[in-house]
Amino acid sequence: MRRLTNSTLLSCCAIAVATLTGCPGPIVKEPETKYVTVEKFVPLPDKYVTIPQITYPKERTPFEAVRALNFNTPQLEQCIFNMQKIIELQPQK
Repeated sequence: MRRLTNSTLLSCCAIAVATLTGCPGPIVKEPETKYVTVEKFVPLPDKYVTIPQITYPKERTPFEAVRALNFNTPQLEQCIFNMQKIIELQPQK
């Protein structure tokens, strides 16, 4: 308890000395607001916004797990391809 009292007292003294000596407070910069004008809206192509159909194993057997994996792999590869194309459409910084 004594250690807590000493650290609290020292902190208060440090703040009081900083206030009395005219120490400026912390400098906080306001965030800048930047507006971006969209010249022409171009919607994404429909082939890039398809939702993949993912299947889950119906049973807890190795055969069912392989079947689900074989069905999901091309779907997820197509999803990754679509996301890469969407990223390419974004404006470069």
